[in-house]
Amino acid sequence: MEGSRHERVALIGATYVIGFVTAFIGFEVSQLEDTVDFVYVPTGAQSAALGHSAKLAPTSLIALREEGLYYQTSANSKGLLISAITEAGGDDGVAVAITQYELSPNEAFVYFCEQPTTLSDSCKPFVYSTKNDVVIPLTQNGQRIGVPNKPALLLWDEAGLVAIGDVVIDSITTP
Repeated sequence: MEGSRHERVALIGATYVIGFVTAFIGFEVSQLEDTVDFVYVPTGAQSAALGHSAKLAPTSLIALREEGLYYQTSANSKGLLISAITEAGGDDGVAVAITQYELSPNEAFVYFCEQPTTLSDSCKPFVYSTKNDVVIPLTQNGQRIGVPNKPALLLWDEAGLVAIGDVVIDSITTP
């Protein structure tokens, strides 16, 4: 029965299936991108109440794109650029990378940390107030601070950001 018509049909069918699966895998792998567009990062306080997800659904998003970090609400579809990314970096508001960003649980603030140059091992932390539309540099004892270029646990309260890892910051005052 070797070489029968049914065996050849089965072999051709298996060949097509293997070819399609291989092409599908190859196409999907080539479409992966290095950047993530819209990311909502829940904090520990939110994940404890997952049973009430309808109440915790975000009304705003933060997006890290090639041009920089955007804050977006349902009212403005494109978003507001709150920190630009360039190859040269620069002063406050312009960086070579955003090393960490997070929306506060009450969505009143966006934390982000700007890496000023490619050689920097620390970043400059900021908080954007969504209610007052202002970016606030973070301080400790009245002095600007830098934090390591690695993700840190953020501690929030209703008034804003309290600590970045084990670095306690001054209270956030907005103009």
